[in-house]
Parts: sequence; structure tokens; C-alpha cells
Amino acid sequence: MELQTVSEKERVRRKFTDVGHLCPARRTLTNMLRSFTLLARAVLLASLIGTACAQAPDKSCCVSVYGTGPEEGNNRATVCDSCAKLATFECRPSHAPADGTVSDTSTDCISFAYADEATCLAVDGAQAWWTSSDNDGNGCPATTTSFPPPPPAPSPPPPG
Repeated sequence: MELQTVSEKERVRRKFTDVGHLCPARRTLTNMLRSFTLLARAVLLASLIGTACAQAPDKSCCVSVYGTGPEEGNNRATVCDSCAKLATFECRPSHAPADGTVSDTSTDCISFAYADEATCLAVDGAQAWWTSSDNDGNGCPATTTSFPPPPPAPSPPPPG
């Protein structure tokens, strides 16, 4: 019978991979990890559903940036790049609700996806929650133009 020598490297590998004697504990840990993974997925799904179903009341919005432009040392590209990193926020030309104009130079970064102030202000990048009484009583105007503009609507299928 021939004796085989086991290298130190192989002994270390076996020590950390051979857990047969810990089998019940390993199964428990595996089950706990699976349960935690399922719980995390459920929480994520619930928050996504809540976010998708939540909507700001009329003339309310979550504001990251509103009406900023070259006068404040910002350009549209900088504002929109920052805005693109914020989930559910949109970059748009600044909307002036008092006269209904859309600015050529100023930019907004806003979201209508949050139903209340607490949810809005809990979001990274959110600076303010506007209601219908803010902005000289005009609230937060609905978006009429966004950057980038939405893709064109698909053409209807040919009659067939």
C-alpha cells in the first residue's frame, strides 16, 4: 500500500470546503439565506408597486431643481445629467405656471411619482415638496416638454 502526501494547500482547501460535520448547521444557514432573499425580494416588489401606484396630488411635485439656468451657473446638460441619476425624476425646460410659458434657458428636475412630502424628501436628491399653494399659488405645473423628448408614437399597423 502506497502512502500519499497531501500538500498544505490541499489541507487548507479541504478544511474550508469539507463541512460534512456541520451539515445541519449548513442547511439551517442555507435556509435562512433563502428566507432572507425571499423577504428582500418581497420588500423590493412592494416598494416598487407602491412607487408605481403612488402619484403626486394635482399641482404637487417633488423638486430637485426648479428654474435653474446660466444665471445660477448651471447649464441644461449639467442639470439633466444629475437629474438622470435620480429615479423617477425628469429633466425638463422650466415651466412658468403663471403665464404658461416654457423656458429656453432654465431647467427643472422634478418628479410626480411621490404622493406626499415625507416620501419625496426621503429620496436622495429631493430638495423640496411643492403643493398647489407654492410657486405663487400656482403649484407645480404638469410637464408639457421633457429632455430627452419622449420617443415618437409608433405608427399604426397597416390595415389588414
